[in-house]
Amino acid sequence: MAVRAVQEAVLLLVSVAVLRRVAVTVLVALVVLVVAVVAVPVTAQVVAGGLVLPIVPEPAPVAVQVAKGD
Repeated sequence: MAVRAVQEAVLLLVSVAVLRRVAVTVLVALVVLVVAVVAVPVTAQVVAGGLVLPIVPEPAPVAVQVAKGD
């Protein structure tokens, strides 16, 4: 009888550990899927030049402009 109880306890612990591992795996897979769904359109826009910000040079300080004679 005690052996049966130990077997059931071990089986319960193993099944909980397996379920926990499956839950973590599913959660990680969902996170990866969400990141992929978000990253693909953003990457496509960057490649297409939609999100690339134009580089606008800042005006030179007044002291530099005076020194150059501008």
